[in-house]
Amino acid sequence: MVLLLLLPALAIGVVLAYVDWCSLRLPDPLVGALAAALLLPAAGFAAPAAIGRGLLAALVVGSFYLGIALLPGDGFGLGDVKLAAVLAFGL
Repeated sequence: MVLLLLLPALAIGVVLAYVDWCSLRLPDPLVGALAAALLLPAAGFAAPAAIGRGLLAALVVGSFYLGIALLPGDGFGLGDVKLAAVLAFGL
């Protein structure tokens, strides 16, 4: 049942991959839609402790990726940072 609720996240992820591949950009509206597609099923079916762990994981991974993105050179962009935090919450 819960896997069926995650199908929109899969579709948004495929669109994000295509857009990133074509333009090397991760648009904020798509990353936000992915976050909503992952958060809504979690809010309905997950225990509060699991949601807390997901938010903590998003904070830790997002901070780590932000540190890499702030290094000089062509590394990660902020879209990659936001996507990593969203995916860390989902995992």
